[in-house]
Amino acid sequence: MPDLEADFRFTQVCLQDYLDCKRRFQLRYLIKQPWPAHVVEPADAFEHHIEQGKQFHRLVQQYVLGIQVEVLNRFAVDPPLADWWQAFLKCGLEGIPEVRFPEHTRATSLAGYGLVGKYDLIALSDAGEVWIVDWKTSRRVPGMNELRLRMQSRVYPFILSREGLRHTGNRPIEPDRITMRYWFAGDPRNPKEFTYHQEQYAEDQEFLENLIHEIEMTADEVFPLTEDKQVCRFCLYRSLCDRGVEAGSFSDLVSDVEDLGEWPEGIDLDQIEEIAF
Repeated sequence: MPDLEADFRFTQVCLQDYLDCKRRFQLRYLIKQPWPAHVVEPADAFEHHIEQGKQFHRLVQQYVLGIQVEVLNRFAVDPPLADWWQAFLKCGLEGIPEVRFPEHTRATSLAGYGLVGKYDLIALSDAGEVWIVDWKTSRRVPGMNELRLRMQSRVYPFILSREGLRHTGNRPIEPDRITMRYWFAGDPRNPKEFTYHQEQYAEDQEFLENLIHEIEMTADEVFPLTEDKQVCRFCLYRSLCDRGVEAGSFSDLVSDVEDLGEWPEGIDLDQIEEIAF
């Protein structure tokens, strides 16, 4: 088995993969095993949804950067993208400070490795309050307790608190000044949000360090398969692992669509600042 490379970059997606199934993490990120299978069936519907989600994120980015709505509307004609876009225009930025940084990448060093967050939007108020906003186009809207347990809810505020913003001199941000908001296109009037705090920061640091150490120390072993076989229904490697042949139905998908669509090449390493080890 390959060792963990010294320049490996951890993300919320790969860490979530590790928690969901250690073997999938190993195949996907360490071995980089290609496998000719669909994640979800029907594959064309899933791929269309993924592509529309990417287009939605691009539209929001361009809107925040000041491109006129009339211009952007031309690119949001077909459903569900058109519906997501109109919902965003009505309430996507309600309560969000006007100093905004879309598609912003931040990184930190932790346990000897890079930890990277690719943020849909970071906003800064005059009083120094910081908002992390993430746009979700998944069909399903999870509950708050489920969201809090997702790696994104731990990694994103942690990195931002630790590294700050270039706009503010890269100084650390007090955790209780950070609010994380998930905005769901399927329920646009009811975003899910929570405020970070110092106790959570300390807990996340210990948890993430231990997780990275665990991966590092066992990287040359064969990682075990998940005990939750429901996870396997939406995994490329299910036939490789003798966990079935047919992909799960798109209508039954409960995972984050964006996570399933993002493979290692989804992070542009050129956007990441040099990390001091």
